Amino acid sequence: EAIDFCEYYALEAERLGRPRRIDVPGEENATTYLPRGVAAVIAPWNFPLAILAGMTAAALVTGNTVVMKPAEQSSLVGLVLHEILLAAGVPPGAVAFLPGRGEEVGPALVSHPDTALVAFTGSQAVGLAINRLAAEASAGGGRLVKRVIAELGGKNAIIVDDDADLDEAVVAVVQSAFGFQGQKCSACSRVIVLDRVHDAFLTRLAGAVRSLRVGPARDPGARVGPLVDEDARNRVASFIEIGNNTCRTVVAVDAGPLADGGWFVGPHVFADVDPRGPLGQEEIFGPVLAVFRARDFEAALGLANDTAFALTAGVLTLAGLTCTLLDAPGLRATRDPIEARAIEAARAAIDAADLRIALAEPEQSFPSEWPDALRVRTKTDLAPAHADIGVSARVGDGLAALAERIRETLVPRADLESDRPFDFSGPTGP
Repeated sequence: EAIDFCEYYALEAERLGRPRRIDVPGEENATTYLPRGVAAVIAPWNFPLAILAGMTAAALVTGNTVVMKPAEQSSLVGLVLHEILLAAGVPPGAVAFLPGRGEEVGPALVSHPDTALVAFTGSQAVGLAINRLAAEASAGGGRLVKRVIAELGGKNAIIVDDDADLDEAVVAVVQSAFGFQGQKCSACSRVIVLDRVHDAFLTRLAGAVRSLRVGPARDPGARVGPLVDEDARNRVASFIEIGNNTCRTVVAVDAGPLADGGWFVGPHVFADVDPRGPLGQEEIFGPVLAVFRARDFEAALGLANDTAFALTAGVLTLAGLTCTLLDAPGLRATRDPIEARAIEAARAAIDAADLRIALAEPEQSFPSEWPDALRVRTKTDLAPAHADIGVSARVGDGLAALAERIRETLVPRADLESDRPFDFSGPTGP
């Protein structure tokens, strides 16, 4: 994924670097995108290489300088990426590595008067705090209006239609909900099942989840590893307690002695969940899945769209689906058995590949001394970072070298997956 990001942004930079011309007799008109300046890249721990590499590469190839701030839980990965970037030919003054605790380093980066752009992936609470701080700093008399690109999690739903292959549906839901212990913004947190197949699906789902083995990541037989730290364990445990008190507990896998020596939490499945309650509305970021019953397909869509989040979603069905994305409240869909289309039923998809937000509008003005005088200083006494690279083939070549270096550095991992990795129990029919 990190390699894909680097290659994609290098190619897109070359495309965006070509001026767009609209000439008429007597006039020559060109639109050219300009770098915004210093970009603070604040990345999460759960995809420590891919997300940090993607946000950094996008800023660099569009001519911005970057201060990379990895999550404190994964700083070493950020250090290695920084070394790879420098080895690939990125000028040392164009990218800086700044480890540290987010609550200490983050506010200094965001509020610094020379920070023009903040790219952040993480929780909604932190993202909103960054947005607020950037707005306050911009209103404080600085020469820049700071841009914030923030991806703030999800409460993703999968709809299981009443004609779906239930075995395949169980595999898809379990992999999405419990892969990486649910510690990803795209994880399935809610599964919405049509009434006719709800009970049969839930029985099969329960059998599959109970078969998931909890253990350390080095154990090839373990399907559910530890959470990232104690705070994460405590947060997930609080949601499990809510589920035990307010919902029907379908599966509660005990982590056993592992829980005493690490941040292990077994997979949990809850049914009869209140759609407006915490398990139906809040991002959990752990191995907890809420199951909802829908009377029909329209009701299922209503439940899927009834959250403040809008990241990913899915529909498992054998029928074709023709969907139209609307403004709030959301998505309208009709089943069409003749025209079979695969869709991603997201209420509003985040286009993470759009570089334009990292660039200034054509009419945005910059000081005459740009780019030489644009530098970043923080209380950590970073060396000045000059914006001395632009959208060029040289940077594209450097990122291609970065991709090749990552390929050489990563150790291939044996594929331990089987075709059907879960044990099933319960009825065989829908």
